[in-house]
Amino acid sequence: MRKKWKERYQRQKIQTVILSAVTGVSVFFFFILAIIFTNYMENILENFIREKKGQQTEFLAESVEQACKEAIDFFDTVYYKIIKKENFQEEGFMKLLDFVCEENQNLVGNLLLYNEQGEVLYERQSEGLQNLSKEKKEEMMKKAKSHVGKTWFEKDASFQDILLYRFVEINYDGEIQPAVLAGTLKYQRIVQAFQMQGDERYGYSYMKTPEGTLIYHPKGLQLQHGVYTEKLGKELITADGIHDEKLDGKRYLVRQRTVGYTGWKIIGIASLEEGLYEEYPINLLIWSLFGGMGILVICINRYIVKKITEPIERLSKKAEQFDDKDLDREIEEEGTYEVRQLAESFNQMRKRIKQLMTKAVQKEKEYWDMQMKLLQSQVNPHFLYNTLDSIIWMIESKRYQGAVKMVTALAGFFRISLNKGEDFITVEKELLHAKNYMEIQGIRFEDKFSFDVEIEENIKKYICPKLIVQPLAENAVYHGMESMYGDGEIHICACEEDDKICIVVADNGEGMSDQQIEQIMKQEVISSRRGSGIGVRNVDKRIKHCFGEEYGITVESEVDEGTVVKIRIPKVEDMNEYWKEKFSGDSSVDFSSYRELSVEGTERDNHYDFRHSSKGI
Repeated sequence: MRKKWKERYQRQKIQTVILSAVTGVSVFFFFILAIIFTNYMENILENFIREKKGQQTEFLAESVEQACKEAIDFFDTVYYKIIKKENFQEEGFMKLLDFVCEENQNLVGNLLLYNEQGEVLYERQSEGLQNLSKEKKEEMMKKAKSHVGKTWFEKDASFQDILLYRFVEINYDGEIQPAVLAGTLKYQRIVQAFQMQGDERYGYSYMKTPEGTLIYHPKGLQLQHGVYTEKLGKELITADGIHDEKLDGKRYLVRQRTVGYTGWKIIGIASLEEGLYEEYPINLLIWSLFGGMGILVICINRYIVKKITEPIERLSKKAEQFDDKDLDREIEEEGTYEVRQLAESFNQMRKRIKQLMTKAVQKEKEYWDMQMKLLQSQVNPHFLYNTLDSIIWMIESKRYQGAVKMVTALAGFFRISLNKGEDFITVEKELLHAKNYMEIQGIRFEDKFSFDVEIEENIKKYICPKLIVQPLAENAVYHGMESMYGDGEIHICACEEDDKICIVVADNGEGMSDQQIEQIMKQEVISSRRGSGIGVRNVDKRIKHCFGEEYGITVESEVDEGTVVKIRIPKVEDMNEYWKEKFSGDSSVDFSSYRELSVEGTERDNHYDFRHSSKGI
């Protein structure tokens, strides 16, 4: 896996690698910042919710306390201003109580006064209080007497309003008797206080007694019918304050506040994952903000990375396209200092390679020039000696015509061999050179073989390397005709074949095996006392060097059947143009040392008739 990732990394462009790295770091950085800011904002929001819920609960408690205080003040007024001062038997006592109740009917809906025996001394709109049982009255009397001066508040299931009562003493004809003053605080006052603070963004609040009896709940109707069950804030905490609870995997803030005068507990519930989070989606805002900043940073990074890496990529592309055919094109030096240094070094390397290639081409050309000169100088002295000896013999034998013919052929042979120092001659002259050679050999080896030389008219003008046919004709004479006596034949012809020039040297000699053919093709120079010393393999290499690997010599032979040697070369009229095209216009190759060879620029002899057959003279 690691190797695969490494290979994949190595195939990536530098722009992709740098951009991916910078983008990855930026995304990671913004991701960490987003998490930090999210936690920070969540803490701020949580503290805000705690503060708001505390303020809401505090306000509710103060509102309920205010209603309770007003009820207590009302009871204190009734007790201290009327009951304690006035005589119960007097006529104005009841009227005063009626008046006070009338003035405060919005606060206290019912008023009841009964003595220690449970007898009702006064009642006002007390339909609800009439349902108080004897046991309840005794309980209320006992609790009131235990804390004289305290007003008790209770939520009784027998009626809707809040029951409140306190201990009082009645002046009954100068006799002080204990009694209980009871009344009801309108429940609507409590409901109004909660409804005024019913902002659902900060959760909800309900109120209950220390014993757990619900006094108010926003879902009271559902609670009565069992549709809803309150599970939060059920356990009272010792001191008022805030604590956290979990329900169904969600966190809730529970705020408890004790209502003064009553001991009731107001419980404020706020979700730490909903409420304000829904109205103010802080997480969405933060992630959107950092996401937008991340996209902006990625775009900026991409622009900067592109500016930095584009020169490197152009340099890389130029390096990929660089070859020996593009040595003159320099790379622009642009970008940062290091990239410009690379481009400068690359251009210097290109110039150095161009110089080295020029030197290599020149040296290779010089090598082949020397090789050509060496091979051309290797015309075996024995060939010249034997030819001259044959001429002397003919003259002494008064065979002057044969001697003249032999001298003429020998002069033509050497004139074409020299060719004014040129390395290339026309196909016509190359076959004339081979014809001169065969005439000399035909005279020397009379009655041993016959030969003929043919060339198609349309290929005479084309150019070929010098001395490529004569070595093949030489092999045919010395190796093919060795065991022949009068019935040997050598045929040399040049024709057009598949848009190429094909020169064939064929004989009907003793032939060769495949092993002998392989040996001949591997041997460059044949050490012979009889021939020129230029081997078949050397001719093949010269042709391939000049024209390419698709050209050269092929040999076909069968033992006792004969041998056919074929030379294939392209149709070329100007070697300079051919070499320039071969090197694709590479200006680094200097052809100035070659004399320009073309049909028009080559000295031409008169037309020769190649259709010649001889058995010697």
